[in-house]
Amino acid sequence: MKLYLLMPALMLAACTTAPAPAQPASRFAKSGATQEQFMSDRYACYQAAQQQISGPLTNASPGAASPQVVASRSLWLSCMRARGYVPDPNGSLSATAGSQLPFLGQ
Repeated sequence: MKLYLLMPALMLAACTTAPAPAQPASRFAKSGATQEQFMSDRYACYQAAQQQISGPLTNASPGAASPQVVASRSLWLSCMRARGYVPDPNGSLSATAGSQLPFLGQ
């Protein structure tokens, strides 16, 4: 009898969606930094956050793998913080239009 009462709640819980993944910070603040310096540091941190991964190829010869380079959002943000940038929704430093960085899991 109690299971009958719980079924609608369980069905409703199964229909809820997971929260959207957090987006990387898009605006930063750093005293004395120029937009040009920010873009240079941003790219350098993106390069530092890249990792090569590989996965098996299907229908390939035994032992074949497909290398792929991916960037970790958390490593990128750690690098930016280490260079003195602070995520700030009101910060004056931001990426130029069309220069979004692709991260693993996006």
